[in-house]
Amino acid sequence: MESEKEEADLSEEFWKAVEQIEGLSLQTGLGRVSGEREDYKELLQLVTKEIDKCAKNTKNFLFLKDYKSFRIEVHGIKGSLANIGAAQLSSKALELENASFKEDEAFCSANLPPFLDALQKFKSDIADAFAKDNAGPTKAGEQDELPSDGGGDMYFDLTILLIMGDVDFQIVMRRKPSIKVSDYLYLLAKFDNIALKGVDSLNRIANREADDNDVKVLSDITDLLGKLGCTGIISLIDNTILAGKKGHTAFASDCAKKAQGDYERKQARILASKKEGKPDYGGRGSSREDFEALPLKDALEQLELTESARKLRVLAVDDSPVMLSTINSVLGSEYKIYSMPKPSLVESFLRQITPDLILLDYEMPEINGFELVPIIRSFEELKETPIIFITSMGTIDHISAATVLGARDFIVKPFQADNLRKKVAKHIVRKKIKTGGF
Repeated sequence: MESEKEEADLSEEFWKAVEQIEGLSLQTGLGRVSGEREDYKELLQLVTKEIDKCAKNTKNFLFLKDYKSFRIEVHGIKGSLANIGAAQLSSKALELENASFKEDEAFCSANLPPFLDALQKFKSDIADAFAKDNAGPTKAGEQDELPSDGGGDMYFDLTILLIMGDVDFQIVMRRKPSIKVSDYLYLLAKFDNIALKGVDSLNRIANREADDNDVKVLSDITDLLGKLGCTGIISLIDNTILAGKKGHTAFASDCAKKAQGDYERKQARILASKKEGKPDYGGRGSSREDFEALPLKDALEQLELTESARKLRVLAVDDSPVMLSTINSVLGSEYKIYSMPKPSLVESFLRQITPDLILLDYEMPEINGFELVPIIRSFEELKETPIIFITSMGTIDHISAATVLGARDFIVKPFQADNLRKKVAKHIVRKKIKTGGF
């Protein structure tokens, strides 16, 4: 009882320290996440990481006079700061963003250093507040759910394979009725290790540059594909192997050229089931170990039941971890949220998962939100899927452009939690009425 009181006192000290951080409105920040204090703590931790990234990248981009990348970087930190209630710092970022549009080197060079100094002091104040809290890392310290460049646990999501239909699990279980989930995951891991070698081997055979090892690689791949239940592509690769073994170089080249495209698509779709983070086996066993010990047949039946009762899916595309975390906090209890920080991965994601609604940021690196809309609409099943732009650029021009491209609505960040909930619910209801979902 005494330790619980000490922990509560320390937690209260943390919130008092946060309230005293200069330029931060705790009330405003909590309003972004419906008053959930643990979610707000997570946002604070994410912002400190984003500050480090901003400091490094903005200096480099300004030195290189890469104003577009500079603008995207300050745009991101601007939204994150506004989202936690740091309005003054957010407005400074806005000034730099506007200057970058004009490629005003003098303004950016003069104002970036004091801005970064202010960010570092802000980060230090947040760290001091966390030093008064012994509750351990919040979700931000444990979160490995967002796709990233590396690190974190990897696993294969069998639900994705079920949805896509590229795998015939009946073939798998006929060949080996006693196969367990762990056995099948082992086969997927082996395929993951060799899949790209198959692309290279087919390319060399097609260019008549192959050696005996390429034939062996393809033989190993066809064996794995058969065990995984992916039989459709095997005959094309087998023809290539047979021609290569007989020394029919020209015929092997022709067969490899025919197989290349189909194999690349197939291996990409199979490996789309590979995800980073901690798998959620809710209702499918009490732990990862329990689930993987199940017979594959039983596990697939559980997955099918779970899928049939699933939450509606919302895809959120934003390069800011803070914004993605906020969206998940606001909508996560009602919808299944897929967070996508890399817009370049959206097309491959949509080949495996069909969302019921899409939230798009406007200003992102690689591909902006407007450029993503035609890609999304190119999928037949997404022609009527609501797209809502989330952007701080709420001008008439941007709104009009988004509407012309096929967006259904927009919301200007930083937004209030209730406003986001209402807009998402409104457009999902409209879609269901239109498509006969009610």
